[in-house]
Amino acid sequence: MSGLVEFLAVRRLERALREVNPAKLQEASLRLAGTRNLRATGALLHAFSALDPAIGEAVEHALDVIDHDWHNTGCALNAVPSLIAALEGRDWERREKRLHAVRVLGRIRDSRAVGPLVCCLAKYGISSEARRALDQVDPNWPRSEAARQAVPDLIAALTRGISSEADRALNEIDANWPRSEAARQAVPDLIRALEDRDTDTSSHALKTLGRIGDSRAVGPLLRGLARAPRDAEAALDQVDPNWPETEAARQAVPDLIAALVQGSWYYPACRLAAALERIEPKWRENKNVERLADELFARLSDKPLEPSTAWVLGWIGGPFIVSRLYKNINACAPERRSSLVCASAAALAYMGDPYGEELLIHEFLELRKEDPDRSFIDPVIEHLRNIGTEKCRAELLKVLRRGGRFGRLVSEHLGSVSWKDDVILCPECDRYLGVRRELLAKSARPPTSRADTVIIAEGVYSCPGCRAEVLI
Repeated sequence: MSGLVEFLAVRRLERALREVNPAKLQEASLRLAGTRNLRATGALLHAFSALDPAIGEAVEHALDVIDHDWHNTGCALNAVPSLIAALEGRDWERREKRLHAVRVLGRIRDSRAVGPLVCCLAKYGISSEARRALDQVDPNWPRSEAARQAVPDLIAALTRGISSEADRALNEIDANWPRSEAARQAVPDLIRALEDRDTDTSSHALKTLGRIGDSRAVGPLLRGLARAPRDAEAALDQVDPNWPETEAARQAVPDLIAALVQGSWYYPACRLAAALERIEPKWRENKNVERLADELFARLSDKPLEPSTAWVLGWIGGPFIVSRLYKNINACAPERRSSLVCASAAALAYMGDPYGEELLIHEFLELRKEDPDRSFIDPVIEHLRNIGTEKCRAELLKVLRRGGRFGRLVSEHLGSVSWKDDVILCPECDRYLGVRRELLAKSARPPTSRADTVIIAEGVYSCPGCRAEVLI
C-alpha cells in the first residue's frame, strides 16, 4: 500500500470515529489490514477514553484487523492511563464503556491496571469481565498490594448485592477477611441491606453477616427469620451457636409466630417453625397462638388455598386445633367438595391423624371426576406430596402413570421429588407393592415359607392382587 493511500485510509478511520459510524470504521480498518499503522492504532486506543458504546466492538475488531499484535506496542502502553480513567464511576449508563476498557486492559497486560481492575470487581455488570482481565494481566494478582488495598471496596460491594466475584476475590486475597476491621465496619451497611427489596441482596447480606460473626447482627438476623428462615438460621448459628437461649430470641417469638401464620410457602414455613422449636419448645402454648390460629381458620376457605396454611395448623396441633378441624369437616355436606374440607383434612394428616389422610385421598379421587379449576387441585396435590406417606405416594403415582390433564399436573409437582422413581405399583391393577430397594432386598433372599411365593425370582415380583409379574 502506498503512503498516500494509507494516509487517506487513516483519515477515513479518524472520521468514522468522530461520527461514531461502525460501518465506515470497519471499511477503513479493512483498507489498513495488516499495515500495523501506529497512528491508526493510537487513534483507536484513544477512542476508548471517550467511547460511545455503539462503536466499542467495532473499535476492538478494527484494532485486531490493523495489527494483531497491537497490545504489545508502545501505543498500547501509552493508552493505559486513559483506559484506567474510563473505568471510573458506577453509573449504569457508562457500563458498556467500562466493559470495553476492561477487555482492552486485559489484553495489554500492564501491571498498572491491577488495582483499578480489582476495584471493578465491586461494580455492577463488569465484575466477571474484570476477573478475566485480571487473570490475563497477572495470574497472581490476589497476592499484590493493590488487591489488599481493595478489600474494603470489595466488602462494601457485598452490601450492594454484588457478591459472586467480590466474595470469591476476598477469599483469594485474604481468607480471614471476615475478621478484619473493614468487615466489622461494614456490619451497619449489611444490616441495612437485610431490608432491601431485592431478595438476592438481602440473602447475600444474611450470609455475609453470618461469616463476619458480629454480635450486633443477632437482632436483625432474628427479624430476618421471618423473610428467609434457612439463611437467617444458618447465619445466626455462625454468629452465636447459643442464639436460641438469648433474650432477643425469646422476645422475637410473637413476631415469628405471626410470620408463620402469614407465610405462603410450605418449606420456608417448615424452617421457621423449626427455628421456633429451638427458641421455645412450648411455643404452641404461647398466648398469641390461639388468636393467630383464628386467622388461619379464616383463610382455610379462601381460593386458591396456600398449602402452608393447612400445614401450619397441623404443625401447631393440640386439642383446640383438632376440634376446630373436625368441626370444619362435619359442617360441610358430604356431596359438597369444599376447599375447607381438603384443607382441614390436610391439617389433620400433617398431625399424623389417619382419618385426615384417608379423607384427603378420598377428596383427591373425587376431584378427578369433577375436573375442577387448577387453582383448587394444585394445593391438594401439594398436600399429598408434602405428607408423603405410602398411601399418598401411591395415589399420586397412579394418576401420574395414567396421564391426561391430572397426570400432567401431578408430574409438575413431582418433578424434583426423588421418591417418585422408587415406588413400585402393579402395572395391571395399580396396587401399591412397596419401595424398590426393600423389594429388591426381599427378592434377593431365598423363600423361607409359602408366604414368599409372591417372589418369582430375584428382581421379579408377583402382585398379590392380580398375580401379574412385575419387574422391580
